Amino acid sequence: MNNKVNQRSAFTLIELLLGLSIFAMIAVSVYSTFSGGILVNARSQKQNHLYREIRWSMDVMAKELENMVAYDFSGSYPEKKYFIAEDKKISFLLATDDGLKMVSYYLMAPHNTRVHKILIGRTDARNVSQTFSRRQGIDAEYLVREEVDFADYVAENVIREENIEIIAVNVKAKGLEFTYNFSGDKDEGFEQAKEDKIPAAVRISIDFLSDDADEKESAVSKSVVLPLQFRIAQKS
Repeated sequence: MNNKVNQRSAFTLIELLLGLSIFAMIAVSVYSTFSGGILVNARSQKQNHLYREIRWSMDVMAKELENMVAYDFSGSYPEKKYFIAEDKKISFLLATDDGLKMVSYYLMAPHNTRVHKILIGRTDARNVSQTFSRRQGIDAEYLVREEVDFADYVAENVIREENIEIIAVNVKAKGLEFTYNFSGDKDEGFEQAKEDKIPAAVRISIDFLSDDADEKESAVSKSVVLPLQFRIAQKS
């Protein structure tokens, strides 16, 4: 009798295989759901990082443009300017805690070099260098901020690597453009830089690239009105 009971309580091979099959199907379903959630979260993190980079880049440039200062070079260095408007680069004098600086924004091709990087939403310690390598297969450039001491600017000293900081790494090659409004009337729009012309406002246009394989682009622009005292100083 005991042998018969034990035989009835055991699993047959078919029941065991069926149970394993059901377990495998459930496991695959759970894994697929979990994996899909991880991929969605990773894409969301990349998009959030890109949006933070875009917002940070535009805000830092706009803030400094709004706070630039005028300087009269006519008495000592008549060939120097405190505001240089170009289509792919912009330079201006800015008062900082360390004195007057000539600040420039432009694109730089990626290469193996030691430069300083500004972390998104944070300031970077000047004594910490970062090394960046070319992103294979991606036609991108770095948006950089160059800061030169006033004395070095007027003396035309060689720019050191520690004067250059990376603002954004996901910019499309040749994807930075500055256009200018010379009349102060928004309805007249923005146009390319004009030599010895006084702009009333600057429009910053940047094409950002996502980190995805399809390399989606995000074209953003921001208009910045120049300080009134800056424009008055240029007319005088």
